[in-house]
Amino acid sequence: MSHEPLVTNLTLLYQTFAALHYISPTDIFSPPTTVNLDAATEAALSSEAIALLQRLPQLNPDLYSLPILPNGSQSVFYDDGDLDWSRRPTFQPEPEISKHAFVLSNPNIYGTSLIYDTTSEKLLPWEAWGKHVDLEIAEIENPFEMDDAKPVEQIMGPWIEKLLRLDWVPFGEELITEPDEANLVAMKGDVDVLEHDQLRFIKSSLRNVYLAAGWNDTANDLETAKKEFDGDLFEIKKLEWMKRTQEILDQAYDEGWTWSRIRTDLGLANSGKVTILDDWLPEGEQMRHIGL
Repeated sequence: MSHEPLVTNLTLLYQTFAALHYISPTDIFSPPTTVNLDAATEAALSSEAIALLQRLPQLNPDLYSLPILPNGSQSVFYDDGDLDWSRRPTFQPEPEISKHAFVLSNPNIYGTSLIYDTTSEKLLPWEAWGKHVDLEIAEIENPFEMDDAKPVEQIMGPWIEKLLRLDWVPFGEELITEPDEANLVAMKGDVDVLEHDQLRFIKSSLRNVYLAAGWNDTANDLETAKKEFDGDLFEIKKLEWMKRTQEILDQAYDEGWTWSRIRTDLGLANSGKVTILDDWLPEGEQMRHIGL
C-alpha cells in the first residue's frame, strides 16, 4: 500500500499552516523522518507502520505543544527512546490498537487523538473526552470499522478547506473557531463562558486582517488562496490590529461598555450568533476585562 493520501494531506496541512504564518516553512521537516527503530520494535509496531512513519513530514520538535486542530491535538515524535505510547491513544497501560496502526497526534488531555491504520488506510479521530467518552477503544474489536474511521482525504480534506476559508483562524498558538450557536444558547448566563466566547469572536475576526493582506478565502486550493497574500503586510497589519483591539477592550472595561458597543467598535460581523451575547449578563453586572 502506498499510503499516499496520508503523506499528501499531512504535507498539505502543514504547508497551509506555514502559508497562514501559523508556523514557519522551516518548521516542516521533510522525509525521511527519524524513527527510533529499537523503540519502535520494542513497541511492536509493524514494519509497514515503521516504514510509513519514516515517509511522513514532521514538525519542528520545538512545536510539540502547538495545536494542529482547534480542540487540541498535538504532533508526536517517533525519535523518542520509549514509543509505547504509539499504540496507546488514550494512555492506557496496555496497547489499545493493533501493531499495524499508530498514533499520529496526541489529544492534549481533552482534544483529539489521530490514529492511522496501515491495513485499512483509514484515519480515526478519537475523542476520548468528547464524542467517544463512553467507549474504550481497546474493547472494540476493530475500531477502524467504525463510521468515524474514514479515508484520510475525507477527514483531512475538510480541515484544510476550513483553513483556506479561514473558518479556522490561526491566532498565536491557537486555532480559533467561532462559538457554536446552539452551545451559546444553552450556556447563556454563565459569566465564565461569556468571557471565553467573546474572546473567540474577537480572535476569529483576525480573518479580516488576512483578507486585507490578500488572502483569498474563496479559493479551492492553497496555491490560489495564497497567490496575492503579502505575508510582510499581514504581519504589519496584525500588530496594528492587536494594538487597536486591545485599546478598545481596555477602554470598554474602564467605561463599562456593553457587548453590543464593543462588537460594533471592533467591526465584528453582525450575525445572529454574535448578538446572542448582547443580553447575556444580568442587568447591572459589568463584563470582565478582556485581554488578547
